[in-house]
Amino acid sequence: MLGGFEILAPGDVAAVAALGYEPERKRQATVVLAGDTALELGAPGTPSVCRALWTRERRLVTDRVYVRSGVEEMEGGSSSDGNRGKSKSLALLALVELPEDLDPLEGPVAGVLHLTHRLPLVMTRSLSGRLWIRVHRRAADSFTPRALAQTVRAAYAAELPGIGRVDVVLVVGDDARVRALEPLAAAAAVVDGEHRRLRWEEDGGISCSDLDCRTCDEKPVCDTIREVITFRRRK
Repeated sequence: MLGGFEILAPGDVAAVAALGYEPERKRQATVVLAGDTALELGAPGTPSVCRALWTRERRLVTDRVYVRSGVEEMEGGSSSDGNRGKSKSLALLALVELPEDLDPLEGPVAGVLHLTHRLPLVMTRSLSGRLWIRVHRRAADSFTPRALAQTVRAAYAAELPGIGRVDVVLVVGDDARVRALEPLAAAAAVVDGEHRRLRWEEDGGISCSDLDCRTCDEKPVCDTIREVITFRRRK
């Protein structure tokens, strides 16, 4: 699923500094009004996926940053004129290699991903597996998909120093690719016990509170989970 992504090594200090991320900075609430918005990502009504996925396997996470942007005019940095008033789709995933002594359901593994109140002139709001970002017009020249992905990676290194490797996957403006990630993110919510209908059972199967799969809008999620279960049992 990562075909066509730009693959970057983490550690772009200049990009992180340009967005204004500093681990020691006191968190401050940021509100960006519609009239001041240069770019909006993952707003209500547009495809949006935001999820932290974790593993204890030592061979899965590559410690890289993967970026796919379907908005070419963003790549030069100054893009406020071309994007003003538009809302782009967004997928932001963190693939985290956890140590044995860290419980992902109790620790702040997911919260780091949202960068809530961490970036000046950038508003982020997390909404049940989604992320909504507004970028102020004064930050438009420094905000790029690469800079955002690098900043998320830097935040994990700074705020959870005990974890192992972290991959960051970012998709901007590619609606089809974002929607393709939705069933995987929803399946992760089942494993974490956050799903409203589905439960992950001890034997590795799933149970559902809906009695008719033919009319259930969660069927794609069930199908994805069954594919994962089948794959793992073959190994």
